[in-house]
Amino acid sequence: MKKMLRPQLMLVFSLIFCLVFFSMQAYAQEKKCRLNIGASLHPYYSWAKNIVGDEANVTSIIPPGADPHAYQPMPSDMKKLENLDVVIINGIGHDEFIKPMLKAIENDKLVVINTSKGLPLIPVFGKHYAFEKGDKVSYNSHTYIAITGAIQQMQMIARKLGRLCPDQAPLFMKNARAYSMKLRNMLQSALMRIDMLNLNNLRIATVHDGYSYLFQELGIEVSAVVQPRHGVKPSARQLEDTIKRIKRAKVNVLFGELDYEKKYVDIIYKETGCRLYALSHISNGAYTKEFFEQAIQRNIDAL
Repeated sequence: MKKMLRPQLMLVFSLIFCLVFFSMQAYAQEKKCRLNIGASLHPYYSWAKNIVGDEANVTSIIPPGADPHAYQPMPSDMKKLENLDVVIINGIGHDEFIKPMLKAIENDKLVVINTSKGLPLIPVFGKHYAFEKGDKVSYNSHTYIAITGAIQQMQMIARKLGRLCPDQAPLFMKNARAYSMKLRNMLQSALMRIDMLNLNNLRIATVHDGYSYLFQELGIEVSAVVQPRHGVKPSARQLEDTIKRIKRAKVNVLFGELDYEKKYVDIIYKETGCRLYALSHISNGAYTKEFFEQAIQRNIDAL
C-alpha cells in the first residue's frame, strides 16, 4: 500500500511545487518595475526607446507634426502628462510649452529629467527676455543636434531611469552603451570623411544657430549665422540683410533647414552664388526608435 501511495504523493508534491513556482513567477512579473516615460522632443523619444527597449512605455508629449516652438498644449496632453512616471525635457528653451504644463498638472510623483544639466553648453550672448533687464547670457538649446552631446545625455537618462527601476538598471545601461557605440562609429566615420577634404577655401554660414554643436564636434568653422531666429520667414528687408551678411563673410556654402522655402534659396543663390544645403532640425516627423540616428546621419551626409 505504501509503495502504491509513494508515486501519488510525489505527483501531488510536484503539482504543488509547480503551482507555487508559477505563482511566484506571476507575482514577480506583476511587481516588476515598468515606467511610463514621456518625451518632449523627437530625439528624447528615440533615446528613451533605445535605452528601455520593451521594458517601459515611451510616449511623445506633442503630436508628430507639431512645432515645439509654437505648440499650444491641449487638455489631452495634460492628461497624458498626469499619467507619466518620468518626463524627459530640454530645459533651456527648446520646449517652453512644457513648463506651464508641469506647473498645472497634479502629479507630485512625476520625475523630470532635464537633459541639459551638466552639459558643456554654447553661450548665446546678448539674448534676453522682455521681462529681464540688461544683457543676459543664455545658451544654445539645440544640444540634441550632435552625437557627442546625444551620448552624454543618453548616459545620464539611463542612470536616472535605473535609479527609479533598480532591477532594470543593468539592462538600461547595457542598451545605452550599445547605442552609444553605434553613434560613436557614425561620428568616427564622419570625421574620417571630413579629414580627406580640403576645406581651405570653404566659408560656411548657417540659416540659424541650431547646428552649432554638430559643427563644433566635426571641427568645422562657421563664418556667419545669417538668421539667428528659428522658424521665422524672412521679410524682404531681412532677406536683403541675409544676402549682405553672406557677401561680407565671403560665404560659399549655406546650410539651412529642410523646410526653408525654395524661393528664398533661389534668391540667395542668384544674388550670392552661394550653394544652399538642407539640414534636419530633428524635431519633426514620426516618433520612432530609429528617428534620431537616421536624422543625424542625413545631416552628416549633407555635410
